[in-house]
Amino acid sequence: MTQQLFHEVIGEKPPSTIDVKQVVRRERRRARLRRLVGAAGVVALASVAVAGLSPHRPAGQDGPPVARPAPTASAEVGFRLVYNTEESARTTAERLTAELLAAVRQTAPQATWLTGPAVRYTEKSPDDEGTLFRGGGNLSLDGRTSAFSIRVMPTGRTMPACVDFATTCQQVTAANGVRMVLGTWRDGGPVAAYTAEITLADGRQFYVQHTTKLGSAKSGGAAMAPVSSAVALSRDQVVAIAAEIAAKVIA
Repeated sequence: MTQQLFHEVIGEKPPSTIDVKQVVRRERRRARLRRLVGAAGVVALASVAVAGLSPHRPAGQDGPPVARPAPTASAEVGFRLVYNTEESARTTAERLTAELLAAVRQTAPQATWLTGPAVRYTEKSPDDEGTLFRGGGNLSLDGRTSAFSIRVMPTGRTMPACVDFATTCQQVTAANGVRMVLGTWRDGGPVAAYTAEITLADGRQFYVQHTTKLGSAKSGGAAMAPVSSAVALSRDQVVAIAAEIAAKVIA
């Protein structure tokens, strides 16, 4: 891929069947995913903030238990993504952070946040995908550590959850009725991830990444472990968290 991009920069004409812009965007997305999971290797040094803890696991349940916390104001009231002033943008970012915390606490009460989470408004310093809000943190569960991040994109802009190096790609409907595109990522190296993309009620795109890095690209079998045994949260937990946050956004 690097050699191909080099030829494109110096002017070598690619075959007519290649969409150059699409190739460049895909390479940038791959690079962003690698940068994101790079933080997972050092989170053990960060201060610990407990997202939730439950000493019991329901009988017959495989994996982390599902929380049943007391209702909160956040669980009752939706909100709009407002950012027309500095104060409203800050308030929306804080609300997204609170919803991420609440959704993880409800879905994976034994998970521990090692860094973050924190969501911030980014339109005034946009990346090449035009992100409005983004952020997250690193969490740990059952000895596994992974990054969990969210992004809000403008209407018509997207970070596809399924690209050519996704192992699986499928349409999923969560228990609360929210529909999404779910991707299971293996890039041929140590990166493992679940991703989800949802069209929000207001038309904007909501994107979730739950990623980790297993050793190096040359670490062999360990690097090729299935995503389900690599990341901290299960596929169903990622779906539930993404759907819970998305359902709170109103048009």
